[in-house]
Amino acid sequence: MPPHLRPVNNDISLEGLKKYGLIYLASPYTLYAKGLNAAFEDVTELAGKLVKLGLGVFAPITYGHPLTTHGAVNALDENIWYPLNDTFLHKADCLLVARMTGHQSSKGIAREISYFEMIGKPVFFIHPETLEVF
Repeated sequence: MPPHLRPVNNDISLEGLKKYGLIYLASPYTLYAKGLNAAFEDVTELAGKLVKLGLGVFAPITYGHPLTTHGAVNALDENIWYPLNDTFLHKADCLLVARMTGHQSSKGIAREISYFEMIGKPVFFIHPETLEVF
């Protein structure tokens, strides 16, 4: 398994995630096989489930996709998205990676995992349907 995809923490549950104030929910966007709208819908559905369970989740795709569709912000412009997402990334207490199709190849997710590993903050993965955390 490539280093940016290996679980950093193995002993966690949804309940255990509640100790983290702000959870950055990483997910694929441009590489999502079903397309950008489906990436937005699927991760927003996951984020909603997590919020209803009492987790403080920030999902950059949930926030950013409406900016691309209604605010004419270029979905592929890393010069816009990296600095904007980094603002939230730096404030987050942990990273939660949604294991959606395309997460393995996402340059953005690899970058986010590398950042969290570099600063020593926890990285977890979640299955979007079962909500299994590992």
